[in-house]
Amino acid sequence: MARFLSITAIFIFNLNFYFSQDICIPSELEVESGNRNIFFSWKDINDNSVENILLEECFIECAYPTTGVIVHSIDNGGGGWYRWFDGTPYCGLGLDCNLEGEGFAAAAFWPDEGIPVDSRMIFGPFDISNEALTSVEFVESYVYGEATLDSNLVEISIDGGDNWETVFVSDPSILDSWTARLIDISNYQGQTILLSFRYIDSNGNAEGWKIDQLVVKEAVEAERSFSQHNEPLDLDYSIQELSIQSYGPDEIQNFYEKLVVKRVDRKLNKNNFGFPIRNSNPVSSSTQSIASSRNCSDPDNEVELSVVVTEGNWPDEITWFLNDSISGETVLSGGAPFDTALCLPVGYYNLVALDSYGDGWNDSYMTITDISNGSVYFNFTSPSGYAEYFETIYLGPLYGCTDPLATNWDPSVNTDDGSCEYELCEFNQVYLYCSPGNWPEEVSWSIEDSEGNQIVEGLVDQYYTICVPTGEYKVNGFDTYGDGWNGSVLTAVDTSDNVLFSWTFNEGYYDSTYFWAGPKYGCTDPFADNYDPSATIDDSSCVYTSCYDVTAYAIYKDGLMVGSTTSNYHSFTGLENGREYNLGVGAIYAEGNSEISYIDAVPWNNVTFDPLVINLDTLINDEMLEYEFSLNIDDDVFYTSPFSLTSELGLDVDYQSSMLFSSFNENDFTTMYDPSGLFGGLWLLGDPNRASSQFFPYDSTLDSSNFAYINDDAIGAAGGAESAYLITSEITRSPGQRVFATFDVYFPQPYGSCSNGDPDNGGGTDGSGYSEDLFFMVSADFGGTWTVVDSTLGGNPNWTSRMFEITDELNGATSFIAALYYTDCNGNWSFGVGVDNFAIHSADQNELIAIDPYAGWAEAGSTIDVLLSIPNHHTSYTNTSIEINAGYERLNIPVVFGLTLGTDDNGNTIIPLKNSLHQNYPNPFNPTTTIPFDIIKTDQIKLSVYNVKGEIVRTLLNSNLTPGSYEMRWDGRSDRGVILSAGMYFIELKGTSFRETSKMIYLK
Repeated sequence: MARFLSITAIFIFNLNFYFSQDICIPSELEVESGNRNIFFSWKDINDNSVENILLEECFIECAYPTTGVIVHSIDNGGGGWYRWFDGTPYCGLGLDCNLEGEGFAAAAFWPDEGIPVDSRMIFGPFDISNEALTSVEFVESYVYGEATLDSNLVEISIDGGDNWETVFVSDPSILDSWTARLIDISNYQGQTILLSFRYIDSNGNAEGWKIDQLVVKEAVEAERSFSQHNEPLDLDYSIQELSIQSYGPDEIQNFYEKLVVKRVDRKLNKNNFGFPIRNSNPVSSSTQSIASSRNCSDPDNEVELSVVVTEGNWPDEITWFLNDSISGETVLSGGAPFDTALCLPVGYYNLVALDSYGDGWNDSYMTITDISNGSVYFNFTSPSGYAEYFETIYLGPLYGCTDPLATNWDPSVNTDDGSCEYELCEFNQVYLYCSPGNWPEEVSWSIEDSEGNQIVEGLVDQYYTICVPTGEYKVNGFDTYGDGWNGSVLTAVDTSDNVLFSWTFNEGYYDSTYFWAGPKYGCTDPFADNYDPSATIDDSSCVYTSCYDVTAYAIYKDGLMVGSTTSNYHSFTGLENGREYNLGVGAIYAEGNSEISYIDAVPWNNVTFDPLVINLDTLINDEMLEYEFSLNIDDDVFYTSPFSLTSELGLDVDYQSSMLFSSFNENDFTTMYDPSGLFGGLWLLGDPNRASSQFFPYDSTLDSSNFAYINDDAIGAAGGAESAYLITSEITRSPGQRVFATFDVYFPQPYGSCSNGDPDNGGGTDGSGYSEDLFFMVSADFGGTWTVVDSTLGGNPNWTSRMFEITDELNGATSFIAALYYTDCNGNWSFGVGVDNFAIHSADQNELIAIDPYAGWAEAGSTIDVLLSIPNHHTSYTNTSIEINAGYERLNIPVVFGLTLGTDDNGNTIIPLKNSLHQNYPNPFNPTTTIPFDIIKTDQIKLSVYNVKGEIVRTLLNSNLTPGSYEMRWDGRSDRGVILSAGMYFIELKGTSFRETSKMIYLK
């Protein structure tokens, strides 16, 4: 929006839009984080160009793009865009729409050797503006690029597709690297064009070509130029990940050969193509290949058909007969593959599909198509498990309403006769369709209004129509398996075929999004300063600002000016990874300086974590403060790497001074024992060579030494139920002495716990699955009763070092034993466990924090879940940090306390002389500040933050406090967790008989 200073606004006629000249502030701030650096950019105020997006296609689902059409000009039934060599529909894996993970890509594949294909994926038409710079941007990669025989092309047509001009020749030498392309097509200004991606394979069995992240855009009033380029993207995908398969969940787990032998597979269904928009049917793969066939002699009563049967996986098993339904005469028969054209009388026919092995047609498909108009009358495969299958079909036109969104839709007809009727909607009519994806039985969804009332619920592959008032609506997505929708996409369109949303989610049981139904008023002119891309109806609110000429930009970091530039970008280097920086830019004019625009950014390299600051809530009543956070190891690390977490207030793991230590490097268990057998129990001692078995190999320990282990795989299913304790000798401690336990553990537990193992994925008990458990326990009565300290020790395929403070579990006991207890869930053929360096430690007054796990090995691309534990006592409220060494880099996470109570050097509470609210520090602040206050007597205290309107935005404290000097930390967020806008805020301290306020400034 324009800011009107002392400059006179100019009103032209009585139009409700405004022009002004102004000291404009920088906008469209963007950041790109790297290793210890941040690239900071913004829109150049002196550049008046505006980008207009003509096409944006990221191929969100495994289906033909609704924005384009596929045409095979040379077609023998296989290969080309979205087809495998045998003609079955296929798509490619690519990048998701925000480039942060796996998604889909448009893909063209080769036909069989000796068979040519020439296939175009066409987009448009696009009206190219005069005096505009227009570009085509996309990323591409290859499958077996080294096998390329013919060049793949990007083409432009200005005559509706009759003739094509090549504007780009693809280079297959990029192989499987995703490479960014930019093509300048500005020389087509003032013309209407079609855009084609042309795949050519003149002899078959060549390469696959994949396209993703396609954008066609024009820049109006620009002063820059394009240059075609070839940039490999810094993306983490390889040929193995972005393969030529149809998309589906990869259920093959790579945890040793045993998982392949024993796992319970979910069967992978054939990929279902979804077409969420009406009239988005695929181009028939066989129509053009037989276009030269003869016409029928009696076209009124006969129909000319193409009958194609693809090869599938086991063509020798397949035979079929097409019989006249009245006479029973066989009119056509064959096997697989099969391709012919013939004329048949219009009417009903019986198909008899046979499979000699009895397992169905195994991805062989029969398609019967009307040559005259491309209508597909029949698309069939024999279901799995059938040796003989019957189907009655109608060949020829059946007239009626073919629109599934109409009230009189007839799914049995194949030719529309214009009879469709539609329900009258007084509000906004919305059409909904969810494509099947790979696991359609898992998918469901619902729509609800702003008050939470459910409007509709639905499943996949069905059409739904709703009539709703103008407003915002919530979309709920559900997946019963918990792995996201696996290719299903829910799409909503209005009566003008405008896409209101097209949405999916990739992980978890549930996710949601929002969409707007009905007209949305605002400024629709992209040249205006207040252009609203979501607005559908212009309300004459557009504002047009003519800015003064910028002479330079001032650059800020964390509120301080650090330099200036005449460019519209700046690189910050030498930063600390994992720390949030507040970056700013202001415009410098001859007429004065603008306000500063701010954006926050965090540089990352191999390791990321969340949150950036650990803020402990000391107001809870628990004896221990606990906080969980996650470390994520980037895929770029490539190798398994060591990690460790330490703190100046953490336990110093010193085996020499420990209360008990078992290294398992001797010939016995030293300070521990296994009571499961008189002549040796289930727990054994050894190195990886001795301990490993066929399906359960042990890695080397963290110190490359011997260890204690149970190998349940080596014992086998015939061994019966295996469970055993590994118990320490008696340990004594002084009253009040704090006690920690540490040990290294190798417990992959690939099929989960006895209590929650998934039976559909190999879990179970009593010999029916492969689940297992490991418990860490303590006992104060020599094993009469046990207290479980932790039962979640598994799930990591590497050795890890675990740490627990067990003081609370001892419940004041001064004598105790500890144990590790393994069980195979009463007779499962499971895997096993390894344990090393078991120790019990006495903590001194400065060893406060337990970090679990505190060391180990981590796979590239993995997540490490960490739990911090610290006594909930004011003597522990000392701000500190966690030092992380992981992924071959070092980072720090600050640890702070929400409310802290001041003490003197002797640990005694400081009693103030009066109630007082002190000035927060720092002030101004971003993003956190500390608010000190004093309480002279026990009282109900409320500490609140108000905005300039007098509205409470955050209640920091509403609790009964004893006398003392306190400090409260605030992170600039509202009660709902939303980061508040910059500006002035008021802090109020309120007791039973007093109230004090203070101002503070929040910067961004």
